[in-house]
Amino acid sequence: LDFWFSDSIEADIWECLYVLGFSKTGILKHFMMEPDHSYGSRFVVLGAVAQMAMHHPERKEEIIQWYKDLLAFYISQKENDRIIDSALNGFLVMNAVDMRAKELEAEIVEIYKNGLVDEDMAGTLKSVLKELHDPQSEVKKIEITEDIYSKYKEALNERESVKQKDRLSINSSG
Repeated sequence: LDFWFSDSIEADIWECLYVLGFSKTGILKHFMMEPDHSYGSRFVVLGAVAQMAMHHPERKEEIIQWYKDLLAFYISQKENDRIIDSALNGFLVMNAVDMRAKELEAEIVEIYKNGLVDEDMAGTLKSVLKELHDPQSEVKKIEITEDIYSKYKEALNERESVKQKDRLSINSSG
């Protein structure tokens, strides 16, 4: 995925995985447990699965179990550099917080205890647990594009915005 999509993987591909993987979360979990996949590829899978729980609350329990299984596996593989990525684990923890998945607290504590989380990515265990239990904190659901035409129009608008910024910076520096 990284080779073909590079920077757009985080912004665009998660929606494809959300739709295509909606009824195939077991396959996505298996992918997450395979060694040697890039950070970007696994990052986008984690995000897509978390969004499933946020857009479909009736699936939250299932998705939390998916995350529990993944966290337990990562803890069991803590010495395996081909699987463990502390930055990815930081994102995994952030997803748990975004989903308000208090049920994952024990696993989050354990993954921190094992030194498997990049605190620059997710924050300290104390700050994560505080946010996880903060009643004011909202679920961070990302809007899903309705159709390919809307996505294309959004991409064109974004490209035009970048061009305008480039023109402004050239004009102001020249």
